[in-house]
Amino acid sequence: MLAASPIILAEHLQGLPHHDVLVNLTPQVPAEFERFARVVEIVSSADEMDRQDARARWRDYAARGFSIVRHDLNLKG
Repeated sequence: MLAASPIILAEHLQGLPHHDVLVNLTPQVPAEFERFARVVEIVSSADEMDRQDARARWRDYAARGFSIVRHDLNLKG
């Protein structure tokens, strides 16, 4: 049943049946995120600590050579 589920909520990434999109809701870069085709980071527009954590993750992803596409929903609203 797990393999047929399009959405899986998990605390750990080991043993997941598919690796299409990871939505990271934690303050750190997930271990083994590279197995996923895409990683989505949701960042608060009001919480400065969340924004600082997101900047650190951004630098980490960029330092590893991953291309980053930013979608600022505040600018679209």
